[in-house]
Amino acid sequence: MKTRIAIFSLLFLIIIWLMWWKLHQPVSQVPRQPDATATNQNERAQVAARPIQATSVVSLAYLLTNVPASNDKRLNQMKEDAEKALNDWRTPIEFYGKVVDENTNPVSGAQIDFDANDTSAEGTSFYHTQSDADGLFSIKNIQGKILGVKVNKEGYYS
Repeated sequence: MKTRIAIFSLLFLIIIWLMWWKLHQPVSQVPRQPDATATNQNERAQVAARPIQATSVVSLAYLLTNVPASNDKRLNQMKEDAEKALNDWRTPIEFYGKVVDENTNPVSGAQIDFDANDTSAEGTSFYHTQSDADGLFSIKNIQGKILGVKVNKEGYYS
């Protein structure tokens, strides 16, 4: 029993020492990346032609991701994605409806409040209108991604 405890203690100490030794080993220096202002093809070719050390995984990853053609392709993709996102916010909104009571009779003079999430400085624009004699209302020529609508009239539940 004492022998087993001694062996486990010795193994435990060896594992602790190996972990400490691994943490305190000197770190190899990461290869210097080329200057971002190097736009000349010859300079890029010199960077790509450098030999890759077996221990330098960072160099390989850098070379694989810093190919000029893939950078241009990715930059174009990012521009397209940004334009698509802006188009979502530029979508024209037309909204119309009819205010009716519980018996489906038109309600005239109801207050309709709109709030549209848009690209304004506040991030939301507010619009107001009233239903006509037939209970109809509409809103046109606004842009945004989300439109909220609230209908109120005194004497009615909204």
